[in-house]
Amino acid sequence: MVDYRLLRVGNVIEYRVVDELDEPKEQWVRNVIDVNDMIHLMNHPDDDNYRYMELTEKEVLEFGFEARKTYVFPTYAKEIKAGGMYIDWSLRPPSFKKYPFWTFPINEWKFVELKHVHELQNLFLDMVGEQLRFPMCGKIEINPLNHEQTK
Repeated sequence: MVDYRLLRVGNVIEYRVVDELDEPKEQWVRNVIDVNDMIHLMNHPDDDNYRYMELTEKEVLEFGFEARKTYVFPTYAKEIKAGGMYIDWSLRPPSFKKYPFWTFPINEWKFVELKHVHELQNLFLDMVGEQLRFPMCGKIEINPLNHEQTK
């Protein structure tokens, strides 16, 4: 079940496609949430044709993060221009049984747990002010504040 309250227009989740004439007959495809999806999920909260997209290394790299090897933890970083300076926005991949999910470190002992793509997108937008988009989402940009599409 997908909770629409956790999503924003422009988030990427997965949508089930069933086509009896195609192989495979059923598959999950990326879906960029738009206003119509939000309305549908509000009215049909139990629709099992939508699901959160799991955050994996593939998606992190597609968002433009680079793998970096460090002495203590491997990280994935994205250089962000903020004001007149550049900062590294980094993630730690899943490691050990204690942390089987991606994390955004706040300090050495505190972190934000990230299991799904929309969680990373929302955290990044909240902290940096930019929407993370997959390359396949680049043709239509959606302003998450007023939900207008621009080309």
